Amino acid sequence: VSLFVKRLCSDWDNLAAGMRKCWTYKDAVLLHTACGMFLRMDNLLRAKALASEYNAASGKLLEQFMCGIMDAELIHVAENGVPPGNIQDVSYFRSSCCFNVRTVVSNYESKITLEAEERTLVLKRKVAQATLEQVEAEIQADVALIRASLPSKTNEAAETAQDVKYAKARQAQTSMTTVCKNKRKIEDALLT
Repeated sequence: VSLFVKRLCSDWDNLAAGMRKCWTYKDAVLLHTACGMFLRMDNLLRAKALASEYNAASGKLLEQFMCGIMDAELIHVAENGVPPGNIQDVSYFRSSCCFNVRTVVSNYESKITLEAEERTLVLKRKVAQATLEQVEAEIQADVALIRASLPSKTNEAAETAQDVKYAKARQAQTSMTTVCKNKRKIEDALLT
């Protein structure tokens, strides 16, 4: 009733002084029907939308209703709708409730995106861990191979002994060659 009275007063105040006239029963009944349908649609919207979304849309819808923009649609839905008051039948409420659908879809898509990013992050971590383990295993294998190829103390001593033996043999051969050359030079010098 308070919405009906506010709307009557608002319509009266918004008319130019020369255009004002008494409310007839017919006009008041139509306005009362529009007010009832607006309240019905507002309750349906409140049930479907989230509280923050409803609060954002409710003020705009009330402002549009107070200007008389949606009266014809509300009256048409009241007279022809079965059952009267489907929120999809009034374009102003339909566009207001679409934001709820968009929000739900957007929230769902963002949730799926976040889950996919989380799965990707987990997979990246697993790949990084596996790569690290593989590199560590290769390094350990290489270190073992290098250690195996390094000479031990006994091998090193044996190799040194062989090197000394080879060097002495080479030196002996070189000195023998030098002696032979020198002997030949002496013989050649004696012959000449």
